[in-house]
Formats: sequence, C-alpha cells, structure tokens
Amino acid sequence: MTTPDQRKLKRHRLIYYLTIFDASNEKEIGHLVDITLEGAGILSETPIPVGVQINLRIMLPATFPDIDYFEIQAKSVRNSCDVNTSYYNIGFFFVNTSPDNHRIIEYLISEYQL
Repeated sequence: MTTPDQRKLKRHRLIYYLTIFDASNEKEIGHLVDITLEGAGILSETPIPVGVQINLRIMLPATFPDIDYFEIQAKSVRNSCDVNTSYYNIGFFFVNTSPDNHRIIEYLISEYQL
C-alpha cells in the first residue's frame, strides 16, 4: 500500500544538483532533487528518520546573485529507498519559512527550473 501524496504545490526540478548540508555539523546530507515553497526532496546516501528536524544549508549555484547558500529549518516527512538501493529519497517540509528564504526559493524556481 502506498502513502497518499500530501503535497499541495507542484514540485520543481532544477538544472543544478544542489548540495545540502546539516548546518549544525556541516556534514553533507545529499543533493536536491526537487523543491517547492513548502519543502524539498533530497537524494541521500544516509537515511533520515521521519520526524527529525534539521537546519538545512542549501548551497546555491555560482551564478546566484550575492549569496552562496541559505539555511532553512525542515522536518523529514518521508524516507524511502531509491531505485538505486544505495540511496534514499527523503522528503522535507520547511518549518517557519522566512520571507528571505521564500524569495530565494521563488528565485531558484523561476531562474533555474528544468
């Protein structure tokens, strides 16, 4: 049985495979697969249990104006094996998105969407 898709917004894939770190310890978590204003999908070599809250540091493309990364609080809401069983698909819901982060995500989607 599959879990119903609870997303409200369309997911957007970007032309870049952005690297994501845990901002608290600077360890790489994985790479951005898709993003919305409410959350993100990440491909990771390490599973992250559902319910874990992490401060994500999302590295931005070199062509992004003025900043190299942004940080956003996120809660893991999905963790499943990828078709390549060495990886995990992790879904994150953004918690308390600031207006600045909202603008960054909108810009990423408008300028770097596939």
